[in-house]
Amino acid sequence: MSISLLSLHHPPAPAYSSGFLRLRLPFDRNEIEGCFQKRFRGVVSHLPEHLAVVDGQHYLTYRALDQASDILAQAVYQFTRGKPVPVAILSPHNAAAVITIVGILKAGAIYVALDASLPEATLQNILIDSRALLLVADSSM
Repeated sequence: MSISLLSLHHPPAPAYSSGFLRLRLPFDRNEIEGCFQKRFRGVVSHLPEHLAVVDGQHYLTYRALDQASDILAQAVYQFTRGKPVPVAILSPHNAAAVITIVGILKAGAIYVALDASLPEATLQNILIDSRALLLVADSSM
């Protein structure tokens, strides 16, 4: 199970000033941004040895998923600096994909799942349209 990071460079996204996007929410912004990480850490602390991922070949406990995704999160964070930017993932549906998704979310980024069965031109258009800063790819793809 080997994963590669590829830096992608795109021009900055246009700014939108639609009133629709200025939504007032009944909770603090920190609760939204820290929500996944906080809840995931809570599950890890309460159920560290329970199975989190089973893909037929690999069995991961919450502790193992947490440790493996921390490594990926640190690598992604070096590129994103915790900003909620898109990070593309090209991986089979397996334990490595779950580790990657959790790591991307821990880094404060947004994941864009790519389907390897799509034509290369379509995948390139998705990468351009999403403005992904990184592509995290399984080396078997």
